[in-house]
Amino acid sequence: MRAIMVPLSLVLSLMALASCSSSGESNTVISIIDKQQTLFEIGRKTLSPGARNIRMAIAQGLVRFDEQGQITPGLAERWVVTDDGLSYVFRIRNQNWADGTDANAADIARGLSERLAIERTGRLAADVAAIRDIRAMTQFVVEVRLNNPFPNLLQILAQPEMGVRVDGRVSGPLKLDSPSTPAVLSILPLTPEEEEILTNRGDLPLQVRSDKAAKSVELFRSGQSDLVLGGRFHNLPLVNVAGIARSRLLLDPAPGLFGLIVTNDDGFLAEPANREALSMAIDRTNLLPALQLQNWGATTRIIPADVPDYTPIVADRWQDLSIAERRATARLRVVSWQNRNRLVRTLRVAMPEGAGARYLMAKLRADWRLIGIDVQMVTNGSYADLELIDEVARYNGAEWYISQLGCARQKLCDEESEFQLQDARAAFDSDLRATKMAEVETLMTRFNNYIPLGQPIRWSLVSGDIDGFVANGAGLHPLLPLLESPN
Repeated sequence: MRAIMVPLSLVLSLMALASCSSSGESNTVISIIDKQQTLFEIGRKTLSPGARNIRMAIAQGLVRFDEQGQITPGLAERWVVTDDGLSYVFRIRNQNWADGTDANAADIARGLSERLAIERTGRLAADVAAIRDIRAMTQFVVEVRLNNPFPNLLQILAQPEMGVRVDGRVSGPLKLDSPSTPAVLSILPLTPEEEEILTNRGDLPLQVRSDKAAKSVELFRSGQSDLVLGGRFHNLPLVNVAGIARSRLLLDPAPGLFGLIVTNDDGFLAEPANREALSMAIDRTNLLPALQLQNWGATTRIIPADVPDYTPIVADRWQDLSIAERRATARLRVVSWQNRNRLVRTLRVAMPEGAGARYLMAKLRADWRLIGIDVQMVTNGSYADLELIDEVARYNGAEWYISQLGCARQKLCDEESEFQLQDARAAFDSDLRATKMAEVETLMTRFNNYIPLGQPIRWSLVSGDIDGFVANGAGLHPLLPLLESPN
């Protein structure tokens, strides 16, 4: 019989498919959209998406997020808050590090304090500003002391960045069996509470890899992965191109900031009214139809209307004007500035790479040309006049949104707003604090350094073999529940 020659590349592909089959005897394979070389860099100041997932899996904090995006015990089994709201006291459960040594309050407090020092100049700087210090009170009690009441502290302590890591030791709930791509993670001994939750726990470990967006989507389409995490608006068109069923696409109902921040107040952008003109001219209802999203939350507000315990002063903007009237007003401002100065130069807008970003840029360009403004898209990190903000809220509170637009984070900011923000943070009465935050939002809205567009887009691809995955408002998906086997 004549031998059939098969290319080596095809053999390797078939072997990969066989090893990842859904026969029930294979590991669950998770592909995170990220750069491969950052997957295990869990100690860095800024964690990549893959590193956040790995740290969240192997280095839990005092508390952590469950699959619903809700707070659940981590290293601490319970906690209390003092009446003045300035102290959170955590009772540490009997716990070993992954290497089998005992975990005590002193080590945990030291690990948290070391990470707190990093985050004071990192992405969580505004969120950890209220923390005064962290100390061990006894062998099993850790206290977090605050400068002022901060009702969202637990949501910050549950962030992957605040997972406890001491001298390289971590406490799970998973352990890293193979620190190579794909990573292999298996479960550490469970607490009785976790055993009760994971009643159908599978015995096989998880495989976690990081890939570029196109590779992640292709792995899922071809059956070589069971779950894709880390999807954003700019790479969402890949799902449509791949022909993946929309039933496999899950969107997180995660609030946050998705819009343009003004980074250069030179020329036309120096005047708040001109910056407002750019925002007025955008038809948000027709901004992302090509992404085929249902009920995408377009907005003209800095803070969403449904933030808990908050009554805004600012309403949705320009409600009494049609889009044509808004553009006419914006056009008059452009002409007025040109008459007093000169032609408006082409504005540079920084966006991530991807088809979704190019489509968004095309829509913005078309809207702004109607008022006499030309723009060009540049890549993230390039010199730009405006940059896209695409951030999920670490907690759904008014202070988070305002802090992201303040002077600690942005090149162009309103000093009066910053002063009022500090005053609001210092307020001990919750009602007074909310009132002051609403006043800060009003000042920031008038300053117009931020052009809100809508709700951040976070998506995942989920196969029918996956249990334990839930789209949630935190936009974070712990790996522990993914060990649950389908019934």
